[in-house]
Amino acid sequence: MRLLTRLLLALALLAGCAAAQTYQTGGKCSKTSTPWTCTITVNVTAGQNVVVGVGTLNGTGTTSSVTDTNGDTFSVCAGPNTSGVANSKTWLYCAVMGTTNASEVLTVSLANSGVDNNMTAAAAVYSGGYTLKDQEAVSNVTSSQTAWTTQNTPTTTIASELMVGFFFTSNSTTSFTATNSFTSRQSQTSLPAFIIEDKNLSSTGAYPATVTSGTSRAYSGLAVTLMAAVVADPTFSPVAGSYGSAQTVAISTITSGAVICYRTDGVPPGASTPGVCDPGSTLYSVPVNVSVSETVKAIGTKTAYTNSAVASATYTLTAAAPSCSVYPYSGHYPQIVLASTSPSPTFLYCVDTINTCTPSSSYSVPVQVNATGYIRALTQVSGWTDSTVTSCQYTIAPPITLITGKTTLGGKTRIQ
Repeated sequence: MRLLTRLLLALALLAGCAAAQTYQTGGKCSKTSTPWTCTITVNVTAGQNVVVGVGTLNGTGTTSSVTDTNGDTFSVCAGPNTSGVANSKTWLYCAVMGTTNASEVLTVSLANSGVDNNMTAAAAVYSGGYTLKDQEAVSNVTSSQTAWTTQNTPTTTIASELMVGFFFTSNSTTSFTATNSFTSRQSQTSLPAFIIEDKNLSSTGAYPATVTSGTSRAYSGLAVTLMAAVVADPTFSPVAGSYGSAQTVAISTITSGAVICYRTDGVPPGASTPGVCDPGSTLYSVPVNVSVSETVKAIGTKTAYTNSAVASATYTLTAAAPSCSVYPYSGHYPQIVLASTSPSPTFLYCVDTINTCTPSSSYSVPVQVNATGYIRALTQVSGWTDSTVTSCQYTIAPPITLITGKTTLGGKTRIQ
């Protein structure tokens, strides 16, 4: 029986956080005799994701590997699947490119043990990095068919995804056609035949990958979904809120190796190139000094990752209410002195007898009062919210008149 092995990769992007990952380029190689090694040359940019599907016939005891010119680490992101026809074995490898290289050579190798008749490999390069595996599925159909699909189809957990499929057969076929809204990227109908296809998704659900073969073949395969590598949203310490003093704000993200770009002018920060702050955005290195009421906006970014969402924290600085101190002045009329713990304070005040006036007079020197009543005052600091109104009551005692002399009453003298 002739083998058809099917591999599927579902690559997922967090909805609303990044543009769809798109196919950039790809390549293929195949062998029908030893040595079981072949190479694929592709043009890659740092941060792009490379997916390599590998398959062989009768490879139950066989191991495989994928290496590249730049020394990036290719890990098995699905498989191996050994449940298909004729003890086939298939793998799916994924890696994020660390270096830009217009002639990146991917070397695919199989150990000789168990390999029979053929091997094939296909690479697809996409515009962003993926690191977190979500789900995996396999195909186990043993009868020859012209329409192939996965049986336990991965169900997407986020709305925006890119699905990539790779199909392989140990024989030839007259044609391959991508179906179910997939787009064919590369194909080969001669021995061993294959097709690479992909599909952009816009909602959650169960999505089978399908293809039509011009010749009826038996097949097996793999399916996997990988979540996009996304920088965790920045957090602020202290948290947003109202404070009575200037604040030193630390910004952080739990994503190792990410940098933070921030702004305090109301404009969202940006990082059009992952890992690099846009002009106008400041690269965070030390805590931000918040000395006036303002909103700090920050974004996390890292090479080969999708930027975080823009996080923001609003800090409202409120002036401390004034205190009133009463000091003697000439005669029996006192002076009222205003003070505040806020930096560089100014004051507005008013004086009345019923404690209802609105502070409006600028304070510059102590206020002299000559009648019992109230002084009402508030503190102002440039860029801060005005304080609450402080009300201070004072009482003016009537003057004491000293009378001296003497009177005689009942024969007694009284000194006054």
